[in-house]
Amino acid sequence: MFLPDELWLAIVSQCEPRDAWLGLRPLNRQLRSCVEGFVVSEMIPLIKIQLPIALPSYDVRQRVQGRAIFVPNMNRRRDESVDHCSTANGRLLLRLKKLEPEHYRSQLKVRWESMQEASAHSLLPGSLDGRLRWRVQLHARTVEMRLPWARIDWASDLMEAEKPGISTEWMPMFTAYWRRE
Repeated sequence: MFLPDELWLAIVSQCEPRDAWLGLRPLNRQLRSCVEGFVVSEMIPLIKIQLPIALPSYDVRQRVQGRAIFVPNMNRRRDESVDHCSTANGRLLLRLKKLEPEHYRSQLKVRWESMQEASAHSLLPGSLDGRLRWRVQLHARTVEMRLPWARIDWASDLMEAEKPGISTEWMPMFTAYWRRE
């Protein structure tokens, strides 16, 4: 049965996101395009990705935990007044929004820079350790998971302009996110 994309988008917007992604998307190319378009426009702008960072401490009883919080890099197209998230070549570009707790910002920044340096010397320059566990948050749901093919890739606006943020494959990330219960 063929329906115009506008009707499928209306149907998809009324479905649970998990059901649309795992149930409707695999059915055919038209639904795949509609579901992915809905996710890019309505869900990705709301996503937050956190990287928990443990800081070295002299007192093992008081571990210092921090986190780097990344959000989608939003840009505005010339002909539109609406911001769009960057999903170039199937990769979601994320910028570093903030480091928490704020009073450990300098230590967290040093830790982040050491991760960047380690990734520069890896087999695939820029790739992050595949064992890292990230917290992916969408609405009230947070899932701890690995990011598929995460790498240091984008200039962040919180640190100096030359310092990168991250990118990841967004379609496998959403599949893994929705498969977690």
